[in-house]
Amino acid sequence: MAGRRRGSAKESRRRISTEPVKSIEAMIDELEAAIDHFVDHSPRRQEAIVECLARLDRVRRHLESLAGHPSSRTPQTLDQLLALVTEENIHPEQNTGPSVGREVW
Repeated sequence: MAGRRRGSAKESRRRISTEPVKSIEAMIDELEAAIDHFVDHSPRRQEAIVECLARLDRVRRHLESLAGHPSSRTPQTLDQLLALVTEENIHPEQNTGPSVGREVW
């Protein structure tokens, strides 16, 4: 029957959610290939490598914090923490509404 829909949106979401999830190994393999491609096609190869290393170091630190690794608990200065803030990881201001107590902003 022409024009007939095959299923509801709910059924479509159910099909999507039951698709097999890639293994972390497969995702890391794809990441490695993407990094190779990025570096190989970059006009500034050395800068591309430094950029990739910085991003991978951020992922390593995140994994260490999830595992409670001792290096993740090393005290950092305010300058060191602020150096980690980038356009990609900063969030917009949050409006928390009007004051409800005696707090002063």
